[in-house]
Amino acid sequence: MEVLKNKKEELLKHLSADGIAFVNNNQVFSIRQTPDEPDIVELVLWLQSNNASGIYHNAPLSATFEPGEKYSTIASGILVLPTQPERGNYIVAFRPQALQKVNWGGNPNEAVQEPDGKKYHPSNSFTQWQQTVKQTSIPWKAEEIEEAENFKNFVVEYTLNRTYN
Repeated sequence: MEVLKNKKEELLKHLSADGIAFVNNNQVFSIRQTPDEPDIVELVLWLQSNNASGIYHNAPLSATFEPGEKYSTIASGILVLPTQPERGNYIVAFRPQALQKVNWGGNPNEAVQEPDGKKYHPSNSFTQWQQTVKQTSIPWKAEEIEEAENFKNFVVEYTLNRTYN
């Protein structure tokens, strides 16, 4: 992992991330925008308990990992590269929240009440309703995930070669 620490900018670009955390032998090394170390440790424990042994990515992290809400502005999305998941060794790339506005034909939580007593679905009305989507990052593209998989395989192979040579 020491080699990777010296290539910070290249790694951020390679993983299309705003921050990266390396978790190795219960030590956390972070670059740029990441949650605090205790939050990263909690995230890794959650990943381990969910048997995250392959590439895992999630743009709305807090939708599946509730503690992620508290740092969603800097880390709404994650791309996880498990290098030795049984030991809790991971590389986690983070993306910040990307606020998005979604326009709807009407508020889906409200029914339109007509004078004749009938209720209609909001999309049947002409009133536009706008929703701001929060706690979600820009999702990783298929080619970015494939590149991350290749990178993870390189790191695992490098680690194994150092261990057995």
